[in-house]
Amino acid sequence: PTAGAATRPRAALGCLAPARSRRRVSRPAGSARREVDAGAFALRRNLTQPRIEALLSDADVVRCGPGGRQALSVRTAEQAEAAMIAGLDSFHAAQPALAGRPVAAVLADLPFRLSRAVRRTILQRLREQGRLTVRGNFVHRPNHVPPVPPESEAQWQRILAAAAVFGRSSFGLREVADASRIPEAAIAEQLFEHRGRMEIWRISATRHMLDSALREIAANAGALSGQSKAGFDVATLRDRTGLGRNLLIEVLEFFDRTGIALRRGDRRRMVADLDAGFQRAALAEAGLPRKLFFERQRSGRRRPGGHAPR
Repeated sequence: PTAGAATRPRAALGCLAPARSRRRVSRPAGSARREVDAGAFALRRNLTQPRIEALLSDADVVRCGPGGRQALSVRTAEQAEAAMIAGLDSFHAAQPALAGRPVAAVLADLPFRLSRAVRRTILQRLREQGRLTVRGNFVHRPNHVPPVPPESEAQWQRILAAAAVFGRSSFGLREVADASRIPEAAIAEQLFEHRGRMEIWRISATRHMLDSALREIAANAGALSGQSKAGFDVATLRDRTGLGRNLLIEVLEFFDRTGIALRRGDRRRMVADLDAGFQRAALAEAGLPRKLFFERQRSGRRRPGGHAPR
């Protein structure tokens, strides 16, 4: 880059663009990515870290992704924000009874290509600006209130209050029914309606757990993952959390199924981005139809005849 490029804010981003992108000016609109991998550019041009940082600081760009490696022009960021908001407004107008739109659908609602890391940065910017709200795996405008019957919302709040009594323990429908004085069938229906919202998780066919309790265990497991390349075992996590072995096995098997943990033998490692892991798990749970949500998970134990149940 020339010395003058660093002094012209809007020209700096063009200076950072890959050479082949600058040559192919006849590409159809939206066919090329509008972000720049500043780290890769610096390596190709043999630029020092201070030099590339100076270029990015002078340019009118938004830093995105891990370590701010991706650079996006402010204009493109604003276009992406406008597209996300327009898509969300259209969704609310078409589906006013729904609490929100899945995060994945909001991230996909752009008229041009951007990497996943950049899309998440755009979503986070809108969240920080107060222009949208993220609740669990769903996104909605701050002023959007679906027409929920007051008695239904009041019942859900009673269920949450009853579940809070169990703290870091898992619980079944009957236990919540006893604590809340709400019939088990009504609790089951509420859990189904609120699936994927990351308030109460279904960790097995018969047990549930508060989101805060699951995340506390995940955070402790993540800390253990960072201490050893081999990962951790149940006993190590039990010693760190003070929770019972049976409960931890139940939770870890849930983490295994949802991809939040990676198991190898008796040891596990947690995914690096726990928030993204929980988002993916919530998206999967939100997509469960009624039959699968209420279906008991089949045991992997073999029958006396030697065959696992089908």
